[in-house]
Amino acid sequence: HEKSAGCQPASRSLRVKAFSSVNQPIGLTKLSRHDSRDRYPAWRRIGRGSTRARTIRGCGLAKNPDIQYNLSTPATTVNTGRIAILLVIDWTSLIWPLGGLSMISAFDVAKYILERKGPMTHMKLQKLVYYAQAWSLVWDECQLFENRIEAWANGPVIPDLYAALRQKFLVAGSDLPKGSSRRLSVRQQETVDAVLAYYGDKPSQWLSDLTHMEAPWLCARQGLPARARSSQEITLADMAEYYGSL
Repeated sequence: HEKSAGCQPASRSLRVKAFSSVNQPIGLTKLSRHDSRDRYPAWRRIGRGSTRARTIRGCGLAKNPDIQYNLSTPATTVNTGRIAILLVIDWTSLIWPLGGLSMISAFDVAKYILERKGPMTHMKLQKLVYYAQAWSLVWDECQLFENRIEAWANGPVIPDLYAALRQKFLVAGSDLPKGSSRRLSVRQQETVDAVLAYYGDKPSQWLSDLTHMEAPWLCARQGLPARARSSQEITLADMAEYYGSL
């Protein structure tokens, strides 16, 4: 079941910014991993204005101060004349702050959801914030917030949010100790609104059951009994891969 749910590594793609020799951004280059047999993955560089591609294999690790994205994963650069390309070596630790949107917190997202939908159960709020993060990775190619998501027995949970609301069954915007809906950009609001349009009227148990059938939660909990406690993280890479394939 775990294999069919998508727990095995699969091909992924990422947009990174390329820089010229004078350190000026010149656009986005899409790279996709198509061979993981070597120590360093092989990548395919799609040239601008061309459908031809050539393989660039990982070189020694190097730090490039010109790369403006805050990636928490080891990376290397490949010099191809005028362009230096960032290669991500370890997908499991990718933070994914791409897309040019400002970073907000899970509390900001929760506040926005509660202002839009009104009071709801704590469990439902957790699932809606989770799906907002998941679909932001797919639609906007960036994460909404940095707060960790864990695979608990009743589905994905943001521990920071849980700690603030742990005594609550029904929650309202005034119950949140921090967070502001005004911090969301128009684009981020549109993403959350689209999530609410589909998931917002579903009962909390329906949302919990749905996450139990989806690969990110299943992969994080593989081998655990159904009701066992777990603090295993649901990674952004697993979320982006699964929801991006739907």
